[in-house]
Amino acid sequence: MRKMSNLFRLSLCWVGLLIFLFCPFLVATKENNKIVIYHTNDMHGNVNSIYKNGILIQIGLDMIKSMKDNTPNSILIDAGDALQGSPLGKYSKGLDIIKLMNATTYDCMTIGNHEFDFGSKAVKECVKAANFPVISANIYEGDELFLKDVGIGNGKEFIKEIQGIKIGFFGITTSETTKTTIPENLQDIEFRSELQTTKQEVEKLRSEGVDLVIGIMHVGETNSGNIITSNEIARIVPGIDVIIDGHSHTKTTERINNTVIAQTGVNSSNIGKLQIDFDNKKNITINSQILSAAEVARDFIPDKSITKLYNELYSNFSGELEKVIGRTENVLYGGSYNSINISRFIETNLGDLICDAMMKEGKELLKDTNYSDFPMVAFENGGAVRSKIDAGYIRMIDVLNVLPLDNRLSVQIITPNKLYKMIERGVGKLKRIEEGSSSRLTGPFGGFPQISGMRIECDISNAPYNYETDEEGNRVTKISLFDETTNKEIQELSREDNTSEIVLLCNDYTLYEFPSIMNEEIKYKGEYLSDVLCKYISEITFKNDGKFSLPVNDQRVKIKRNNEHLENYSGKVTVKDSSGILRSCVINIKLDGKTDAEISTDENGILQIDNLSFGEHVIKLKYKDLAGEVYLNNELDVNNISICLINNTDYNITSVSNVIGQIPYEITPESSNILKFARNSYDDLSDSEKSKVMNYPKLKKSEEKLLQIKNQQIFNSEKYNIRAILSIIAIVVALISYLIYKKLYKSKSNTVKN
Repeated sequence: MRKMSNLFRLSLCWVGLLIFLFCPFLVATKENNKIVIYHTNDMHGNVNSIYKNGILIQIGLDMIKSMKDNTPNSILIDAGDALQGSPLGKYSKGLDIIKLMNATTYDCMTIGNHEFDFGSKAVKECVKAANFPVISANIYEGDELFLKDVGIGNGKEFIKEIQGIKIGFFGITTSETTKTTIPENLQDIEFRSELQTTKQEVEKLRSEGVDLVIGIMHVGETNSGNIITSNEIARIVPGIDVIIDGHSHTKTTERINNTVIAQTGVNSSNIGKLQIDFDNKKNITINSQILSAAEVARDFIPDKSITKLYNELYSNFSGELEKVIGRTENVLYGGSYNSINISRFIETNLGDLICDAMMKEGKELLKDTNYSDFPMVAFENGGAVRSKIDAGYIRMIDVLNVLPLDNRLSVQIITPNKLYKMIERGVGKLKRIEEGSSSRLTGPFGGFPQISGMRIECDISNAPYNYETDEEGNRVTKISLFDETTNKEIQELSREDNTSEIVLLCNDYTLYEFPSIMNEEIKYKGEYLSDVLCKYISEITFKNDGKFSLPVNDQRVKIKRNNEHLENYSGKVTVKDSSGILRSCVINIKLDGKTDAEISTDENGILQIDNLSFGEHVIKLKYKDLAGEVYLNNELDVNNISICLINNTDYNITSVSNVIGQIPYEITPESSNILKFARNSYDDLSDSEKSKVMNYPKLKKSEEKLLQIKNQQIFNSEKYNIRAILSIIAIVVALISYLIYKKLYKSKSNTVKN
């Protein structure tokens, strides 16, 4: 019995030892039956992690590197539009983004339409610099595949084997690229059928014995004219297991037939995760998730090597980007709210500002030309207004975030008839949905008109523009020329007028979006639009004693409404600070710059503002030393939004120090504008804030120097005036003396004769 007991104990020990030794292999076997594909799309150069009051709101490559490194059997894919859209991408023509993607160890990417914004040669330079395959099977240059023999692999597909599973990837780029970048960037470039190319690639990869076929597509799910969507490809082409998609900025994961389609939205706010589980090659399941920035931050920490590399690359031009160029008292609205880009639906004050800047620059550009006295209008496509500018000091990087693309101011001479047709296209996709007693707009379009120098009225219940046949439609009921300086209408334009001439100012991409002006000669090209806006912001800041404000809507584009559905509504704002939700707190609000009130948040931190009139409202919120501003508009379904209130003290101190730092060491009379801006900015600070502006002595010395220069000018002017007076007196005396002498001489001569 004792022997049996000892034998049993010995057996248990051996079993325990075997479990201890082989447990890691058992766990590893479970992990080895799983492959994870992380994927990004439409990063638009936004590759750094951004935190707002300690909360991650943009997933940088430092987080993505950490995700990949800490996930066994993981693959990292990008579906295009990675390189353009941020200052880092703009200034390096995409190469710095590629350097960061290399360090993050991407496995593959496809080309997006905006990769061509730098031109086809720049695309190839980026592909050559990539340490991973860049693929697109439907882009050709002449008769050759565009990426043939350019980078790693064959330029259209590649196969990656991991844990015995062979995964075939192929790339597809939307043929809509021909309409979304400047044609001169696409010389000799052809985009072949997305559908036919997909069929060929699927057949080829299947014939090579792959276990999974994945299309990396920059195609999107938005139907624009007769451009095919990724959803349609999934319905028509069998044999695709996954489409990792981009282009339409959609946050989605869905299954069509047997194909999983996943897209993460835009600007690195989310990341996609495909988990592939398998027992053997015949039993494979695919699960798709879209992870938010908050979910990523909860489970991973940033990779410091990527953070360091980003900072090094950014430092090459950070001084210029952080330069303060102006100051606004209210938010300049553009960009997205609740995933709705409002500049694609309605007029915005930021769109107004951009167009006013274009008008100012256009008048300067044409002042010595034959067109200086022509009527002038400015047009900016709403889709180009990519972000908002917060109230406060405006830096150059803020403007570049609004206008990240290399678009230049262009001048054309058109007729009123062509202008009507252009605006018809701009409002042609808008629809009004009546839901019970409420009404809202849908049908966003990147060509929606942001304008200056004219006023537009339209009725979207009328026949719309036809994007396939280019038939005009009759939604635009009135276009009038308008003088922004006097705030007066000049004259109404006739839709039938095809002889009168008007100067049209727009960005050079717009020329190719609108068929009615596509073939019109470009008379002049001005500066990059971002530079035009920077210059104008500085001018109106200096002109208005150091800060300016704009109404949220200037009634430049009026869209007819059905008055029966214009009921009041309640807006809901979830209020937070850096520590979390502000529950049961009294918030001071200012509605549309007029009405002050105090309202308490509920137990969920929701501030409910009742009885708002139909349409848009701007609400400033203040809680203790924290502040913020929100935009509400039930017409766009933006009536439930969240905000994190912040303390701007440190930002204000840094900005004022920045402005003082921009004062030139050689003071001239032209320095008066920047000195006045710096003085007004400094005087707006509290006493405690002023004590932290360490370079204030520079401002005082510069002001003293300018005063000396002005006094010297006055003295010189006075001296000049005295000298001028004395000279005149001397001349008068000499003249009188001459006349007296002449008279005396004549008198003497007469006496001698007599």
